[in-house]
Amino acid sequence: MNLELSEEQTAVRQLAKDFVDREVAPNVIAWDRAEEVDRSLVKKLGEVGFLGLTVDEEYGGSGGDHLAYCLVTEELGRGDSSVRGIVSVSLGLVAKTIAYWGARSRSGSGCRGSPPARTSAASASPSPAPAPTRAI
Repeated sequence: MNLELSEEQTAVRQLAKDFVDREVAPNVIAWDRAEEVDRSLVKKLGEVGFLGLTVDEEYGGSGGDHLAYCLVTEELGRGDSSVRGIVSVSLGLVAKTIAYWGARSRSGSGCRGSPPARTSAASASPSPAPAPTRAI
């Protein structure tokens, strides 16, 4: 069994490392103090293809495999876990859901619109109602 990374996987990891060193690491302290990430970073994540990493190329994604996804999110998390979260939510919650439940699975026409590699996404989860408190 060969556990070495392929040339493509090594390249995507290097791309992510360079991105973090250039775009994330110099800003992470300021972002932490401000309690927010500069929103312009989302566009940059899309431009390098991280927001559509595991989406098929025919649907506007980068066509990467899940090991590439792991390598990228590991590097992003090294820089700032919030940045890693932007990519993991966009791909793990939103893109996977659209790919599974979207028009492609129903009509074969695919999910059309903005290419996922350049589009940010969001997900919302309902929170349970707080439990009533009782005085003891």
